[in-house]
Amino acid sequence: MMGEKTKRLVDLKLLEKASIHHVEGRFEEKQKLIEMGFVPGTPISYVMKTAFSDPRIYQLRGATMALRQTDAAKIMVVA
Repeated sequence: MMGEKTKRLVDLKLLEKASIHHVEGRFEEKQKLIEMGFVPGTPISYVMKTAFSDPRIYQLRGATMALRQTDAAKIMVVA
């Protein structure tokens, strides 16, 4: 992954693809996101905006998920 930069999932641009690097936050917050499928190494893409851009719609593991920006800010990705 040389030359690639780590950034927050919330900072992806519409239709941009990335790979999950790690999840930040308190244990309970991290556990919830990991149980939802946001695990390191998983490819993810920002596929749709909603009204006011919150929540945002992401696609990962064959599923489409809505995620609030506050939660997306806890997920670090490599794009």
